[in-house]
Amino acid sequence: MKKIAKAVLAVLLAAAMVLSLSACYNENLTWAAEYNGERLPVGSYIYYLSSAYSSLASDLSGDERVLSAEKDGQKAEDWIRAEGKKDMLRYFFVKSELARLGLPNDMSDDPSSTSLTNTYWSLLENSMTEYGVSKDSFDIAFSQYSALRVRLFEALYGEGGEKEIPEEDLRSYYTENYYGYEYFSDSTYAYDDENQYTEKPEEEVTEMKEALEACAEEVRGGASLAEVSAKYAEERELEDSYVTDVGTEDDLRGAYLPSDLIVAIREMAEDEVRVVELSSNIVVVHKLPAAQTVEDSLADDTVRTNILFALGEEDFDAYLDAGAENLTGVTLNEAAMRRCDLNRFAKTTPNGTMPDPTEAPESEAE
Repeated sequence: MKKIAKAVLAVLLAAAMVLSLSACYNENLTWAAEYNGERLPVGSYIYYLSSAYSSLASDLSGDERVLSAEKDGQKAEDWIRAEGKKDMLRYFFVKSELARLGLPNDMSDDPSSTSLTNTYWSLLENSMTEYGVSKDSFDIAFSQYSALRVRLFEALYGEGGEKEIPEEDLRSYYTENYYGYEYFSDSTYAYDDENQYTEKPEEEVTEMKEALEACAEEVRGGASLAEVSAKYAEERELEDSYVTDVGTEDDLRGAYLPSDLIVAIREMAEDEVRVVELSSNIVVVHKLPAAQTVEDSLADDTVRTNILFALGEEDFDAYLDAGAENLTGVTLNEAAMRRCDLNRFAKTTPNGTMPDPTEAPESEAE
C-alpha cells in the first residue's frame, strides 16, 4: 500500500512540476520582432545587443565600465538598444530586398550557414548560452544573416546589378592592392649528428647563397621559377618548397609570411626577382606582373567578392541603414525587448570583452 501511495505521490509531483513550468513559459516573450509572417527569436535580439555591447567595450579603456559610458552623444544603454533594434531591422530589410529581386531569402537549410554556425558555436557556446542565446538564434542572427547579406550585396553590386561596380574599377583596385608572387627557399639551419637543429657552417651558407643567386639569375633570364625550384630541390635531395599565391598585404600576413619577405614583395617592381635573406632561410622570390594574374584572380569568386566589398561596402552599409530605417510593417515586441537586461553582459572584465566562466545568469537560452 505504501508503494502505491508513493507512486501516486510521484505522479502528482511530476504533474505539478509540469504545470509550474508551463505557467512560467510565455510564448509572447520568445520573439523580439515580426515581419512578413516571420518572428525573430528574442535570442537573436540578445545576440545583436551583445555585439553592440562588445563594440562599445572595445572603444573603452580597460577600467571603464561599459554601461557607464556614452556613445555618439547617447547613454550606453540607449545606444546598445538602438543598435540591437537596427540590426533586427537590417535583417528584415535584407530579406525583403532579396524577395524584391526574386532571389531566395531563406538560409535555414543552407549547408554553408550551418557549417559557419557549427564552427563559431564551438568557440562561443558558453558565453552565448550564459547570455541567453540558443544555437538556433545565433544561426539566424549571425550565420544566416551573413549569407543573406553577401547574397544581396553581390546581386546589387555584381555584374548586372542595380549598383554594379564597373569591371575597370575592379581591375584598378586589384592592380593597386594585390600582389602575385612565387618563391622557394632553403634553410640556413639543419640537424647535426646529435639531432640538434643548428645553424649550418658559414662556408655552407655562403655556397647556398651563391647557388640561390644563380637560380635567381636563371629566372631573370626567362626560366620558370617552379622548374628552377624543382631542379634545386632534386640536386640537393630536398623537398620542393615552391609556393605561388595572390593576395593583399593583409592576406600575406594571414598566410604567416615573414615580415621581411612581405616588405620585399611590396617594394619589388613587377616581374622583379630578388634573393631575400631571412633569419633562418634564404628565399628566391619573383613578383608576378598584375596582368599575368588578374584574369584568374577576378574569375575566383572569393577574390572578386572581396574586391567588390572593398569598393562598395561603405555604400552598401549606408543603403542598409536607410532601408532599415524606412522599413514599414515591422512589429516590435517591446515587452520581450525590455526584458533583455544589459547587465547580463556585465559579467565580464570591465571592458566587456571577456565572459567570466565562473558566473552564469539563471536564464535559459532562447
